[in-house]
Amino acid sequence: MKVKGLEESRKRLRQRAERVRGDSGKLYPDLGKQLSTSVKKTFNAQGRDPKWAKRKGTYSHPIFGKTGFMRDAAESTALESWEVQGTTHTLPVKGPSYGQNHQYGTVNLPERKYVKPTEPEKTKMRDRVRKEWNIK
Repeated sequence: MKVKGLEESRKRLRQRAERVRGDSGKLYPDLGKQLSTSVKKTFNAQGRDPKWAKRKGTYSHPIFGKTGFMRDAAESTALESWEVQGTTHTLPVKGPSYGQNHQYGTVNLPERKYVKPTEPEKTKMRDRVRKEWNIK
């Protein structure tokens, strides 16, 4: 059975996928750069909206600033491929095991979200995806 327009539809989908993935083959590489910039700003400001909870003791370095490992992991993860699950685009944040404790908090550790785009940043990223898929 031959379906009229099927080959043209496949061709358009392949073209759209190539545009979305970009030269690097990663999904929405421009969004990764935007998120990486957002993470960088959050670390520089020691938290944005709200600021990170202060530490109990006195330290000579900023929060997550002793080795820089957490910051480096968060910034570089933002540049990696996004996972697509249905209509949801997620970014699996990698890094040290204690990162999740800081992102979400624990009984003894206050929440210090380091991957938390501001509302204007989220709107910009959302608009980018909507534009690509012609969603109003």
